[in-house]
Amino acid sequence: MRKVTRQSAIGEQGVALIALRVGEMGHLWHPTSGVDSGIDGEIELRDPASGHVRNFRIGVQSKATEGVWRRETDQGFVWRADPEHIEYSVESNQPVVLVCSRPRTSEAYWRNVQEWASDPARRATGLVDFDKTRDRFDPDAAVRFFTLESREGVSTEPPGPEARSERLKTNLLPVIWDAGIVWSVPSPTWLLTRPPNVLDADDPPAPFHLAPLVYVDVPVRPPEAAWKAAPADIREVDDDSDPDTGDNDQGSLFDSEEDVA
Repeated sequence: MRKVTRQSAIGEQGVALIALRVGEMGHLWHPTSGVDSGIDGEIELRDPASGHVRNFRIGVQSKATEGVWRRETDQGFVWRADPEHIEYSVESNQPVVLVCSRPRTSEAYWRNVQEWASDPARRATGLVDFDKTRDRFDPDAAVRFFTLESREGVSTEPPGPEARSERLKTNLLPVIWDAGIVWSVPSPTWLLTRPPNVLDADDPPAPFHLAPLVYVDVPVRPPEAAWKAAPADIREVDDDSDPDTGDNDQGSLFDSEEDVA
């Protein structure tokens, strides 16, 4: 027959006392289910004025006893903390509080582990000091939980916008041709954006290079402006190929990045 040790029963009583006190504070208690790694539950803060739950949680490590605490007096006592538990709590991205309780007398006291560990000398002793007046875990502590912070500032990236489909609008125009003769002429640097019939060889050089001029379904000989532009570079291409690359693609004259640059 399975047995439950006395200390395990006391531990459960300590967690039950915490749940009772959190309820008295008006906050929500979420006990850890399954195997825990030092955090016995979480306190989720509830705004007492509006009743709104903040979705801000505080980790709780419970330590219960029926005996006398180390160095206990009417004013306070100390608790020797496990270094591994302290390290685990300090690295948490949420505040963690240590609650020491004595269920048989309904006493419970708490300390913010990150705040206590912020003092290197105090942390080196491994002794967490409790003040029985200042650190009572009762309804008067409810508001103090709203000011707790973890050692490092906690920040969360806001959620991105909901994904949705969009209609893309473009100012690109398709170029489709079906001609027996297509002439291609590399644009000289002095060509700007004016039509070939108003080009002048005396125009100043342009600060950029244009895509090759392409004449589709033209007369037997290319336009005069094209001859003036670069007569040695004029060439005839098949209507089934790209005028610049020779690749078969009858849908557009500007497929490569070089063509549309």
